[in-house]
Amino acid sequence: RAYDALVAEWPISSEAVAAQEELADILLYKSDDPIVAFEEYRYLLNFYSSDCDYAKVVLKMYESAKKMRQNGKRIMFFKFANTADVRRAFETVVIQAPGATFAPEAMYAVVELRVEEEEYSEAIEVCKTVRNRYSRTPQAKAALYKEAELRMILLKAHEYNRDRGLNTVSFMSMAAAAAEDAEERADFLKWRAEAAEVVEKEAYEAAGFYDSVTRKRRGAIKAYEGFLREYPASARAQKV
Repeated sequence: RAYDALVAEWPISSEAVAAQEELADILLYKSDDPIVAFEEYRYLLNFYSSDCDYAKVVLKMYESAKKMRQNGKRIMFFKFANTADVRRAFETVVIQAPGATFAPEAMYAVVELRVEEEEYSEAIEVCKTVRNRYSRTPQAKAALYKEAELRMILLKAHEYNRDRGLNTVSFMSMAAAAAEDAEERADFLKWRAEAAEVVEKEAYEAAGFYDSVTRKRRGAIKAYEGFLREYPASARAQKV
């Protein structure tokens, strides 16, 4: 309370900078209140960024975000609003210091939190960011594999989305070419085959849609011919 009062009463004094950091430190390291500590560190950066040790303060913000997540796991608050608060804390850390050594870890934590919230499309977008912005880090490799897993989850949930299927096939080809680990490459190739089968099945069923009593024979013939041109070696080709 004394540190808080000092900052409130003499906000432009040199002592206010030290008091604000001390206040946040007490909250984080002694009171075990990382949520409030995070906000106090953010206040320090917002109002005293040129007077404080910026890199050190952002690192403490990162430590606060990690502690928020650890505490959340202990009290099982995932699937609720607090999960989003933790995710936004990690996002803020990356925004404040995108070039920090811990930024890739913070960004990948956002991926994991999106997955825990079952926000798979959003998690894929964050994976792309990790891969592009931090391409030479272990987190980029992890993001490539995680993105592949998530793409397969979404593909199986939306099998009749041809564009998604084709994009998944293309992504798996790229991932297999980039993979340095043999086991991961094998997974990417397996998933590419599964995605290709989904696309082919969709094309076959789309052709069969025209071969019904409610469709004209000419349309059905064109649809089947189109399938044979695209998949001449398919196991379905003889039947088609």
